[in-house]
Amino acid sequence: MNVVSWDVNHPINAWGDGSFKYQVMGEKVTDKAEAVALFQDAINAGLVTVAEGYDANTILTEYLEKGTAAVWVGTADLDYCQPAGDYTVEANAIDFNNNWALSLVNTFLYVPVAAYELDFDAVSYGNVNINTHKWIAGNTVFNAGDGRPTIRNIGNTALQVTVMQDDMGLGSSLNGWNVEWDARLGNDDANSVVYKPNEEITLPNALPLCNTEELDFSIKIFKGTTGGKTGAMTIGAIVSPENTA
Repeated sequence: MNVVSWDVNHPINAWGDGSFKYQVMGEKVTDKAEAVALFQDAINAGLVTVAEGYDANTILTEYLEKGTAAVWVGTADLDYCQPAGDYTVEANAIDFNNNWALSLVNTFLYVPVAAYELDFDAVSYGNVNINTHKWIAGNTVFNAGDGRPTIRNIGNTALQVTVMQDDMGLGSSLNGWNVEWDARLGNDDANSVVYKPNEEITLPNALPLCNTEELDFSIKIFKGTTGGKTGAMTIGAIVSPENTA
């Protein structure tokens, strides 16, 4: 073969539209022992796809080991915020007479992972009056220490935020818990979720790939003593099948 290349397309799913990503040009492995070792490693890892009517082990022993076939390799970067899913890879080859080989189509899975980064490690509500709904608004500027909660998506899927909070020592009465909270991704009230202590909730709207958004939190205390209160908030994320906020 004279030229070998691979055309790679994005996955077709909630996060990818199947569009062309890039073409990867191949480089021939000229050392036979290295080529055999690479191909054997690929077989052992279950990564070899062969055209109908061919067998990988036969290719190895009857062609590669005898030097009548060659291994071509190519590399390309896949950024962290590229969409997860099955990428289609079409292998093409041209011989020295400009004849094209039949294309060989394969897929590889970019494993979906929800991942995020926060610019805050605490939410300070300040002074709170009894039976008063108090919001602490975030912003979309990722700036640690500004007191404005922000989250950014550093995974390869859209994600939904999960939140859980303890009771901050405020306890409960006959009517139930003495405190409750709201949380929302963005500033649309329609996406606010009310939650009680030790209740994990999932915010309804998704944070798309490579996006940054504010996180807003509120507190409402029904009964409590004076003085400072502290507690533990746990923020997590799950993979979202949607890609729009």
